[in-house]
Amino acid sequence: MVNQPIRFTSLFRTIFYLPYVIPVVAAAWVWKIFVDPTGGLLNALLGVAGAQVNVRWLVEYPTVVLALLTIWGAAGGGMVVFLAGLQGIPAEYREAAMIDGANRLQVTRHITLPLLSPVIFFNLVTGIIATLQILVQPMLLAPGILGLSPGTVPPRDNYLYAVHAYLEIFVKQLFGYGSALLWLLFAVVLGLTLVLFKTSRRWVFYGIEP
Repeated sequence: MVNQPIRFTSLFRTIFYLPYVIPVVAAAWVWKIFVDPTGGLLNALLGVAGAQVNVRWLVEYPTVVLALLTIWGAAGGGMVVFLAGLQGIPAEYREAAMIDGANRLQVTRHITLPLLSPVIFFNLVTGIIATLQILVQPMLLAPGILGLSPGTVPPRDNYLYAVHAYLEIFVKQLFGYGSALLWLLFAVVLGLTLVLFKTSRRWVFYGIEP
């Protein structure tokens, strides 16, 4: 939709990208209001649809809310990179393939995706690195007052590795143990990145060398 020659394309791009520039604190505050069990918009919409529910989303489904908040906030940045990659593919390639009898699915599979593979690879690497370092979102979504108070502990389902390292260092003052946790996280991120770069030779296409 953001790369199609239709009306309001700029509006769709803005809507997709806007969450990416919203501060995490503001986004978490909006989501806490949205999923509030007493006056939240989500439960109100479910009530309008006929479902008489009073779901405590941050208690019963904290991981779902965290995943939606994270994807909602990060999708805009990925969209910009994908859009740049799509617009960087020469239209002549697709036109030549369709003249030769290829349909849209074949053009997507054999032309668009291979030429877009470096962009997919970039988003994959940066996405994995960012995911393993998620800290602020689960802390802000913890039930209670919104804020990063030192003693804030997210629900068990949202107790991520970075959260554990943060609490060990800044709450329990176990600096040596916390530093070891962060070094281990660095080693895991580095190892996964090296594996991705090693395997990328099989599926990432950088063009035909002259």
